[in-house]
Amino acid sequence: MSDYSPYNWRNNIDATNQTRMNAIEQGIANTPGMYFVAPYTLINNTTINDGVTQTVTCTGVGGVPSGAKGAVLHGIWYPYTAAMRFMIAPHGSLASNYPQQIATITFPNYQSFFMIIPLDGGGQIDVKPTGGNIVIYLYMIGYTH
Repeated sequence: MSDYSPYNWRNNIDATNQTRMNAIEQGIANTPGMYFVAPYTLINNTTINDGVTQTVTCTGVGGVPSGAKGAVLHGIWYPYTAAMRFMIAPHGSLASNYPQQIATITFPNYQSFFMIIPLDGGGQIDVKPTGGNIVIYLYMIGYTH
């Protein structure tokens, strides 16, 4: 953090001081928010078989710091079976209360999605198809902190 000295902003009145400015800067630095990064490939043209869970690390890569709370994802997927689905959830938490993508078309057509998903304590997510295999491209385009 930068150190500030008192400034006279107008009319020779002491408008602020180092303690106040440091407190303001610390508050801004600790404020949670959403940050966008250059798209980072998490999964590239990968087949994930029905019922298999693939774990992906989202922190410490692509400009996303450790301690990030969530990932902003964009994906493209090719479902092999009509009405099959896949889930993305925090690692170890695959449950029906997290977002699911349901196939409305089949291979060679694709579906696209965006989502914000919480990360586990280690910065990881799980991807798991159910009802058929998928080919997936998964990109991280931001994070929450």
